[in-house]
Amino acid sequence: MKAKPLQLWAGASIAPMLIGSFGPWAKTPFASVGGTDGSNDGWFVVLLAAAAGLLYLGVIQGRSWPALVAALAGIGAVAITISDRGDVSGSEFADAGLT
Repeated sequence: MKAKPLQLWAGASIAPMLIGSFGPWAKTPFASVGGTDGSNDGWFVVLLAAAAGLLYLGVIQGRSWPALVAALAGIGAVAITISDRGDVSGSEFADAGLT
């Protein structure tokens, strides 16, 4: 079965989730916070990306239910990002204008 453009986009979105999990999430001249530092929320995003990847393989094979679960994993990753942005808002990152 040939993948549709939206399916390809969904599959390509998994790699940035993984890369972003290990990269810096906030940075100032005085401090930097990575996705796997501190509260370890980056590890949750890694797990969500892995789950999305496995589910994506199911979608490519013609199953429809994995697409919904993969979308929920993406929503979970976005929720973690929004939550962490709120955590950073009251810190030195806010003082540096990075929020």
